[in-house]
Amino acid sequence: MHRLPVTYDIPRDLMRYAVMAAVVTTATLGGVLWATFVAGEVLLVAVLVVAAGWAFILVRCRSLGTTVTRDGITRNRFVGAQHLAWQDITDLAIQDRHAAVGAYGFQVASRYLVTVSTHHRQRKLLLLFLDERAFSHDVHAFVAELSAIGALWEQHRHPGTAP
Repeated sequence: MHRLPVTYDIPRDLMRYAVMAAVVTTATLGGVLWATFVAGEVLLVAVLVVAAGWAFILVRCRSLGTTVTRDGITRNRFVGAQHLAWQDITDLAIQDRHAAVGAYGFQVASRYLVTVSTHHRQRKLLLLFLDERAFSHDVHAFVAELSAIGALWEQHRHPGTAP
């Protein structure tokens, strides 16, 4: 495992895909409004509002991810972060979906999902971007990293939780 803390954030390819989607939708909106002979001021304001909305979304997407520290795991969400102490985690699991989702040459969704369960929640919490994409699709490096994270959890987990 890398030196702690380790952060797994949005892959470059996925970020490029999001930027491409933002540009295409903004340009399409501008083209549609221009083709319908909307007044120049309205066209400009509409395009600027949509571009500002996309800029906000893209900046927030850059903060998404998972950070592993000696104290636990932090899920960096779209709005805010959630820290999970090792003692609060009752289960650390990986799910193989047997296929990755791609679009236009980009891998949009991972093949593997890493989840945790806690004492406080009944549902599993997804660890964002802790997947094979963070390791250039090297599954062996990904599994080795997960084993190191699992060992860290074993070391610090609550004595009453099952491995």
